[in-house]
Amino acid sequence: MPLEDFLGEVMSLIESEPAAHEILVERVKWQRNAAAEGRYEQMPDMLSGRHRS
Repeated sequence: MPLEDFLGEVMSLIESEPAAHEILVERVKWQRNAAAEGRYEQMPDMLSGRHRS
């Protein structure tokens, strides 16, 4: 993700919810929610590109 895009999204999230305890850009939500969605054990393979659907 280009830095300018990241910063823009983060600043927008902070402006819309200044008291947030956690700021997550859309791109990382699949990682953040992996355990809750039952994909935690697959994460190392997914991140290394070895994951097969």
